[in-house]
Amino acid sequence: MEMLGSKHPWLRLFKDGFKFKLAQILLSYVKIKKTVKPSMKKILISLIVAIQFLMPVAADTLSEKDKVEIAALFDKVNQALATREPKVITETTFGPILAIMGGQEKYIERLENTFKDMDAQKLKLISYTNNIPDTAAKSKQYLICTIREVSILEKPGLKLQVNGFTLAVRKISGGEWKLIGGNGVSKNPKVLNFLFPGLDKNFEVPEYVSFNLDS
Repeated sequence: MEMLGSKHPWLRLFKDGFKFKLAQILLSYVKIKKTVKPSMKKILISLIVAIQFLMPVAADTLSEKDKVEIAALFDKVNQALATREPKVITETTFGPILAIMGGQEKYIERLENTFKDMDAQKLKLISYTNNIPDTAAKSKQYLICTIREVSILEKPGLKLQVNGFTLAVRKISGGEWKLIGGNGVSKNPKVLNFLFPGLDKNFEVPEYVSFNLDS
């Protein structure tokens, strides 16, 4: 069976090694005109297209260094939340998000008001876990990593579980990771298309939900 070269137009769709090899094999069968019926050719071509959509191409594997940096960033933010340091949290936030919020000073003011409200309600964080994945989505300039989180919050007469997420972002070329809170994104996911041109249109954010553990 003759194997097609890497310049075949169909193969340009496939950047992942496994997908490339599978597409190459299928296209080689299509090329055998004497043994493959026209109807079978259509089936094989459809299968190639299906592979492209079922297996995401716009993704990158996170290195161990990336994972360590993201974990350290989350530790830094959690410590800042516990000690009520809005400036530290602001420094870890993705710059364009700060701009949308009205700038750094406005964002610090919002965080301070949030802390005051939490203290007034005697709302405390009891436990927190997150899950840093192995891959990140890609836009034209950025890697976007979705970190799922589970938080247990408690105040007098109420215990809540919040299932949410945070986005960790850095340029593909390198640099520091920054964070985007998931609550606002979950309410307006289209903001991601504005922030990250070229982001895979199939990229979806998880639900951001809370429920009463006492009920």
